[in-house]
Amino acid sequence: MKIQPKHKVAGMLVVDRDYAIRTPEDWNVPGVYLLMDRPDAEGRWGAYVGKATTSGLRKRVLEQLERGHWYRALLIRSEGGHQLHSGEAAWLEGKLYDGLADAAQVDLHNRNRPRDLTLSDEDETSLVEYLQAVPWTLRLLGHTLHPSSSVADGGTPLLEMIEPELEKDTAQAEARELREANAAAKLKLAEVQARIERARAKAAE
Repeated sequence: MKIQPKHKVAGMLVVDRDYAIRTPEDWNVPGVYLLMDRPDAEGRWGAYVGKATTSGLRKRVLEQLERGHWYRALLIRSEGGHQLHSGEAAWLEGKLYDGLADAAQVDLHNRNRPRDLTLSDEDETSLVEYLQAVPWTLRLLGHTLHPSSSVADGGTPLLEMIEPELEKDTAQAEARELREANAAAKLKLAEVQARIERARAKAAE
């Protein structure tokens, strides 16, 4: 059965803790977020996985400023006019937690595994793309999932756990789309980092 994903684009935003208050208002929508600690000398880093539903990502991240451990956050939402509902956000939160829990370089601050809701196969398949670009985005930010002598980040459990079984032709198409999404994520990340640097320079004046 051919499944047509209904979510076309997963939007990501990197937020520096010092400038969290400047998170755009249009990010006050449902989604998931990852609070990141600075990596230590061995590359290990702490993380907290959470979700935002009715309160919205912007508001939720500002509330999380009371947590003193993180210095940067990664926000994930739906683009293209569709907003994630609570069940979809919970599913993404749970799968993101599972992937990071299996990553050798990550120490999770969550006390318990987030409870995710059961979705249909079609809904789960449409949400896979939201997580596929996460390992590459984290790597660009200097957060690896595994030691350099271990599994390469491109083949992390995060991807293996959520990758659906696809026919060969479909898998090739998905791989091509993933490469394109990865390139777009790199460009967007560079733009975000440039804005952060400009904001820091302006604040220092």
